[in-house]
Amino acid sequence: MLTTTSPRSVSARTAAAVAVSAAAGAALLVSPATADAVPGLTGRSFVSTSVTPLPIPGGGPLKISFGAKDRVSLTAGCNQMGGTAKARGGRLHFSRLASTMMACPPPRNLADAWASNFAKKAPHYRVAGPVLTLSTPTTTVVLRETRR
Repeated sequence: MLTTTSPRSVSARTAAAVAVSAAAGAALLVSPATADAVPGLTGRSFVSTSVTPLPIPGGGPLKISFGAKDRVSLTAGCNQMGGTAKARGGRLHFSRLASTMMACPPPRNLADAWASNFAKKAPHYRVAGPVLTLSTPTTTVVLRETRR
């Protein structure tokens, strides 16, 4: 059986498809993906000024930089690590961090494990001007903003 479609019904369907596409496109323009991954931190770098109650193995310091598209890089004194970070519920949730593979002498060789374990705990974060405070139930790190 052969069916025919009137030009009006084709036009109505086309108009509906265009309207749905336009609405979807508009939704993409205001998507939260364009917002800061970590509000107030994107494009900023920090270096630790204190770590309590125990210091970073090898003395640190912890250096952390927040880039575009959720990117984060950090070092605690040995290897450079990178991944992503997202803010949820006042905490920083880090992805699994990739790392360079330098062999650092003791005790600095333990700094990477310290940084990785700290990041895995999804520390609470607070920003007050140039000061970033990261805290877990066992460790508090105070960092000061530096130039990139």
